[in-house]
Amino acid sequence: MKTVYTFIAIIICIMIGFVIYKPFLSLLLSMVNNETIQLYSRSSAGQFNSHLIFALAIGFIPVLYLIIQRIKKLPLLTEGIYTLLFIVGFGMLFWGFRVLYISDTLASISNFDVSDGIKPNYSINKFHFEYYLFSGFLFGTLISILIFCLKKKTA
Repeated sequence: MKTVYTFIAIIICIMIGFVIYKPFLSLLLSMVNNETIQLYSRSSAGQFNSHLIFALAIGFIPVLYLIIQRIKKLPLLTEGIYTLLFIVGFGMLFWGFRVLYISDTLASISNFDVSDGIKPNYSINKFHFEYYLFSGFLFGTLISILIFCLKKKTA
């Protein structure tokens, strides 16, 4: 029965990922926006892949939760909530680090002296925010497993 609930949660999370991708991307672009650099995306396939990978990363959260639940039985509701907070929190942390890196990269590019009227270009397809978000989810899962296993040994 848990597998059916997990499958339903995966489908719901993937749909949520498809819905929130556009506001998520606009938030990211506003965070890394640098007026002296023109951001572009010439590949519609790259945009679709980014959209799909983001939705699948969001949809993978229930699978990661199920993996943790199989490894360490989570008897309390609070442990389940903490687990989800670890997964999502580390995903957002890795995402935030990527935002800082891209902002720093764009700031260093904008320091180059170019002639008037010419703006340097930078491809949005090189951001790969969705990969960093997914990596953070995986890292949060590993940290959660380690914390609950260490908690079990000390108890």
